[in-house]
Amino acid sequence: MSDFAFPYLSSDAAIFAAWGALAAIVAAISTTAERRRLKRSNMDAVGCMPWTVIFLLSFLAAVVLLGLAARDWFAAP
Repeated sequence: MSDFAFPYLSSDAAIFAAWGALAAIVAAISTTAERRRLKRSNMDAVGCMPWTVIFLLSFLAAVVLLGLAARDWFAAP
């Protein structure tokens, strides 16, 4: 991995943490969007995005990826 463009992402733990943080951000955005959808003023204007499913999948990905990153960081010598 000497040709890697971003040396601070050269370990598996850092890559897992970066993807986990991105998944956590997506989960936070989907939570905000679901809250906005529930508090809309026009109840007939229903959206088509499954925000709850997006939240659950991204939160699951964030937990798994951040857990893998933590395991790699604590196991590092």
